[in-house]
Amino acid sequence: MELNSLPVSREVVLLGGGHAHVIVIKMWAMNPIEGVRLTLISEQGMTPYSGMLPGLVAGHYSYSQSHIDLPRLCQWANIRFIEQRATGIDPDRNKVLLPDRPDIYYDYLSVDTGGAPSLNQVAGARENAIPVKPVSTFYDRWTQIEKRIVDSPGGASLDIGVVGAGAGGFEILLAMHHRVQEFLRKRPSADRSLAGDYRFHWIIRSEVLPGATQRVRKMAITECERKGVILHMGFDVATVREDAVVAVDGKQISLDEVLWCTEAKASKWPAQSGLQCTDDGYIRINDYLQSISHPSVFAAGDVALQENYPRPRAGVFAVRQGPALFRNLQRAVLGKPLQIHRPQSHFLTLLSLGHQKAIASRGTLSVQGEWVWRWKDYIDQAFMNRFNSLPDMVGVRRSLFQRLKQAMFPLPRLDVDESIVMRCTGCGSKVPGDVLQQVLKQVIVNDAGTAEASETHRVDDVSLIRRNDRSIAQSVDQLRAMIADPFLFARITTLHALSDLYASNAAPHSALVSVTVPFASDEVLHSDLSQIMAGVVTELEVANCRLSGGHSAEGIELALGLTVNGLVNGELILKSGADANQALIMTKPLGVGVLLARAMRAQLSAVELDAALEVMMLSNQQAGTVAANMGATAMTDVTGFGLIGHLSEVMEQSNCCCELWAKKIPVLESAHSMALAGHQSSLFQANARYANNCGETGAAKLLTNFPLVFDPQTSGGLLFSLPVGNAEKCVSQLIASGYHSACVIGEIIQKDTFPNLSSEASQRIQVV
Repeated sequence: MELNSLPVSREVVLLGGGHAHVIVIKMWAMNPIEGVRLTLISEQGMTPYSGMLPGLVAGHYSYSQSHIDLPRLCQWANIRFIEQRATGIDPDRNKVLLPDRPDIYYDYLSVDTGGAPSLNQVAGARENAIPVKPVSTFYDRWTQIEKRIVDSPGGASLDIGVVGAGAGGFEILLAMHHRVQEFLRKRPSADRSLAGDYRFHWIIRSEVLPGATQRVRKMAITECERKGVILHMGFDVATVREDAVVAVDGKQISLDEVLWCTEAKASKWPAQSGLQCTDDGYIRINDYLQSISHPSVFAAGDVALQENYPRPRAGVFAVRQGPALFRNLQRAVLGKPLQIHRPQSHFLTLLSLGHQKAIASRGTLSVQGEWVWRWKDYIDQAFMNRFNSLPDMVGVRRSLFQRLKQAMFPLPRLDVDESIVMRCTGCGSKVPGDVLQQVLKQVIVNDAGTAEASETHRVDDVSLIRRNDRSIAQSVDQLRAMIADPFLFARITTLHALSDLYASNAAPHSALVSVTVPFASDEVLHSDLSQIMAGVVTELEVANCRLSGGHSAEGIELALGLTVNGLVNGELILKSGADANQALIMTKPLGVGVLLARAMRAQLSAVELDAALEVMMLSNQQAGTVAANMGATAMTDVTGFGLIGHLSEVMEQSNCCCELWAKKIPVLESAHSMALAGHQSSLFQANARYANNCGETGAAKLLTNFPLVFDPQTSGGLLFSLPVGNAEKCVSQLIASGYHSACVIGEIIQKDTFPNLSSEASQRIQVV
């Protein structure tokens, strides 16, 4: 996230990643207001564009082409993103309610969460039907159906029914039909005659495409008949069974799959939260897209009804509401009069027909053809390119740098490296290892010879405090925020700090916290600090570790540090215990550093970010226990100095050499390709100096083919040695405990068998 030149005095929260909100985000990025922070809260990181969903199902578009990447968009726009499902709001206290974490404060709130599938109105629908919304759930189920068709033996058959007479049901029905026909056409000629029957049923309670002209309805029916789709007119579904739908009059249709695409209903939470809603649950908004009961709440899309201008629930209206919503949110923040939004009376409807052909209608005019589909495709892709083809962040960062330079370095002759504003966060923001060691050698004095009952010894990443017959391991860590969600950032930082205890075979006991929160109003400070402390406590409770105090301060960016104490009940496992004929095991994949570096530049997809978060959120607690029980002799966690940096420490302190099996090292696939393409964390170059410990040949091999071994890891995995005979069983136990990337990556070898061994550190690690 960028640094703000003014404290956050107003918090604007966007709840839901709907079409109107993504437009607000893009426009706000181009026209920010100093001192105002935007936060997007969305249940999903990838939000679908409804206009391209049929094309996705039909195979015309990929998943990424038809979805907007919200985390990436928000990072680019300098907007805080929180991936979380809201349970409601408290409009009287200006709070968004979230499960299992503190509420989020807002000065102004905008709601664009869409509607909910109406599954509860028909018996068995929730249990046996597949709702088309939310799209993520539907698409996962559809891909399973696809696989079932592709893998089905000759003679298999499938009846698929779509319940819902509207445009959504019609388009999905023909998209699935087209996709299935494509599968069948790709089968070998000899198998086509064996292919089973794949029948599609359109189940309609009253009329086809309500609200459309008679000509458009006739076009739709003709297209269904031409493709062999079976229409069931006047079929009012009363019950959905596992193998059929049953009408009110008792008629039945045998079906293998039932897709539910009736008109979405309003969610219950707006009315339950105290907002004035219509009888059927939609938020009542005025001509300014503002709640008629709570002026600090705005709403758009399918969740709301503009009382003076009611319109059908179509994506085109949400898109048109976006610019008006942006203007009124900014005007509300600035205390200016709001502007009236009058939605259009007539609008263009484009219906895809499965294959690359579509129907267009506006008013009484309607046409169809391949050229209409090309027109629709152009419109849809142009809309999506506004949010997925984002300008490079370099220009934006340069503007920020100029502001910082003018404020902090006013002398015109001073030339400051622009890279200071793009330094990595998380563990990628550590001081380079060689610089740190030089300073420590100057300030650390010999601690031997004390006669006191309490002694402190620095060992590895922990300090060992001995008092009488008890030993306590102590460690400290501090990170700059690597993600915008303060609750998630705090959880990751806490796991990262506790990792030093797990790597030493110490059980967490207590912790002190030091937190720096960005300058802000009292309400925003309270909200942010509540999120941070809740995240810390969440992970400390899992670790059975007590929060015993801490310190807070304000600053220009969010940072969190923890001092953690652990009880040493057995033998402390140090870095100095490795010995010949032992295996080296690593528990987590590498690549978090380069992924976070790319995320800072808004060049990382939500899927790739989720992969990094999954690694960082995996605690080392159980891994440390498995390692200790299996006889680990030396152990460390792989963090800021990268694998080679931390492995070098183990080899140096153990006075050993090792053979590193580079191709066995687990890595995140996307991070590996990025690293090979030259993308890296800002700490990479400093970490690459550890390549000197691998000799010239090994260093060249690693830098060329395996650069992730120098990648700084935030909340990285454990690296440890243990007897070779225990390695296979240890890896099996780690995998069973959730560390699916755990594997043996090398072995400790005798010094006298190490090729070309010299007394220099450059021969400690042999790369094979």
